[in-house]
Amino acid sequence: MILLPVFLSLLATAFAIPTPSSSDSGTVDTSSKGGTYFCTATSFNGVCLHVMQPLRRCEALDADWQGKVNSFTSQRGFSCRLYDHPKCYILETIDINTSGIINKPGVEDLATVHDFGGKAEAVMCWRSDEEEPMGYGK
Repeated sequence: MILLPVFLSLLATAFAIPTPSSSDSGTVDTSSKGGTYFCTATSFNGVCLHVMQPLRRCEALDADWQGKVNSFTSQRGFSCRLYDHPKCYILETIDINTSGIINKPGVEDLATVHDFGGKAEAVMCWRSDEEEPMGYGK
């Protein structure tokens, strides 16, 4: 009987959504990182994760998330592009439409909007008022 509360506590910790790190002032540093939020199911359901992504750098999704993202959004003021390759190359077999750029409010169903449901393996984000980083996916 004592093991049940311990198990439930560990289970709750395993599925907790991480929060962005913040400074002592309680604000999130967005000078070098931008927030992303993605989920395994459509309409931002299923298992979801909030991650502060380094800006202007290709970031492979953790292996547990690769090929499982079905809804995605970025923090207001940031743009992101999803890639079907962990090094941010776009393979010719997957068409994520003419731009593939995702802004707030995001995409609730990547399969119907970008034909990209369950295919993302990496992400790159940048400030929306800046040009998209060159050399990837073009």
